[in-house]
Amino acid sequence: MTQVECDEKTGIIAILVEITDPETSRPVHVRFSVLPADTEVTGRTVKLTEVERDGQKLAVFGSYQGVVSDEN
Repeated sequence: MTQVECDEKTGIIAILVEITDPETSRPVHVRFSVLPADTEVTGRTVKLTEVERDGQKLAVFGSYQGVVSDEN
């Protein structure tokens, strides 16, 4: 993840992901969640950054779900 932006007009939050080496990378499942900034998380979920939308502080969280399998 290289950047997180919130569009002030639409409220849409964009998460930009850069693949550093496409030849050696492999697809993984990651779930992104946008929740109130004071939310506490556990397990594999990591707080990535904070953004402000409509005057409210929000946190962007990422949860690694695992490598994409062939049957998916």
